[in-house]
Amino acid sequence: MVKTVSSGERITTVTLEGDECEVILSRGFNVFEISNQSDGDVLMSLQSGAAEGDDGAITVAQGKAFTYKHMRNLDRLYLTGTGAVVVVAANDTNNPFNRGSEGGDGDTDVTDTGGAVDLAILSAEENPTIITDLTEVD
Repeated sequence: MVKTVSSGERITTVTLEGDECEVILSRGFNVFEISNQSDGDVLMSLQSGAAEGDDGAITVAQGKAFTYKHMRNLDRLYLTGTGAVVVVAANDTNNPFNRGSEGGDGDTDVTDTGGAVDLAILSAEENPTIITDLTEVD
């Protein structure tokens, strides 16, 4: 299956039918943004014939979005799955879709300390403890 996006358009909805769909754009773009609106996972790749687990093959879960910042000025991508997928081609790296979050009970805060990295797990119920080295922190 091939979906050709008309000249000048950079946003399209593709209805996948189970086999691989080649999405051809009117010109090259540096970023492909995918919003999976189907009832299952969708496989996205920059190369035809990719399978889950292959290098460069991305699985976008049901109801999730993914921004592929390949920065290679490409005019096509390949999608496999069933159901509706929105494709946005862009040359900037801002994802227009809302991202879902999964897992964990807080956010991870990464602070640049000029070479060393401090990590803290933040939670609404407690103050963060920042670990800077292997010595005990008061």
